[in-house]
Amino acid sequence: MTVSFDPPLDLQTIRIVRAIADTGTITGAAHLLGYSHLRLGQIDEAEKTMRRRWRVPLRTPLTYGFRGAWPDFLLWKGRFEDALAEANEMAASPHPSGHVVGFALAAEALLALGRVDEAKVATKRAADALTAAARSKTSGARLLVMLY
Repeated sequence: MTVSFDPPLDLQTIRIVRAIADTGTITGAAHLLGYSHLRLGQIDEAEKTMRRRWRVPLRTPLTYGFRGAWPDFLLWKGRFEDALAEANEMAASPHPSGHVVGFALAAEALLALGRVDEAKVATKRAADALTAAARSKTSGARLLVMLY
């Protein structure tokens, strides 16, 4: 038995995620939308979505790591210097998830640029940030450790 969807399921998924992202009620939905476009081969739409959502303020510190979608996309596109700049901005955030994800993405960009020693330092800083979050007594920091 074959099940068909009208419109196709991938377009339905995009519409649903876009509606959720546009409401702003679920943090990270906008980044999921960008990744959905990417998985469907809609590169220009993925880039537009991720770039637009990069500057949208997030509601909770824990979800700051969701912002990693944009620097991750830049890495995928081979725009390593741009990815490094955005990752460093994340790492400089006041939020633990921004530190962990930002330093990890910075390490990846540095490796791609052939800056191995700096990548090692960034990797250590990501690990240290995760360790610091693990020692925190807040439930948000403990959840961060479980996620990463």
